[in-house]
Amino acid sequence: MTTIDTWTWVVVRTPLAASILLPEIRKAVYGAASGQTVYHAQTMAEIVSKSMSPQRFPLILLGSFATLALLLASIGIYWRHLLFGHPTRARDRDSHGAWCREAGCFSFSRGARS
Repeated sequence: MTTIDTWTWVVVRTPLAASILLPEIRKAVYGAASGQTVYHAQTMAEIVSKSMSPQRFPLILLGSFATLALLLASIGIYWRHLLFGHPTRARDRDSHGAWCREAGCFSFSRGARS
């Protein structure tokens, strides 16, 4: 004996809430065919939320790493400004310059001048 499963999907667009409209839809279905059942009724917002959930975690993770990178970059730029950006810290700047000459590194300001 072969059984055939038939599914019928009904989509209703309405400004009413689903809790108000669902009993009326069930009455209409039971009135048309008493053997039919209405189950697993969902709003479109629930369906979209379930379909987007696998993508939500990677996007949150990517956003948190991007925020962390931005924070670390801004702290680094501010730290560079505090150490070498003020004229009263010439002694620190000179010692850093001597170390850089020995190590072979350069700063952006020296690279832009040459």
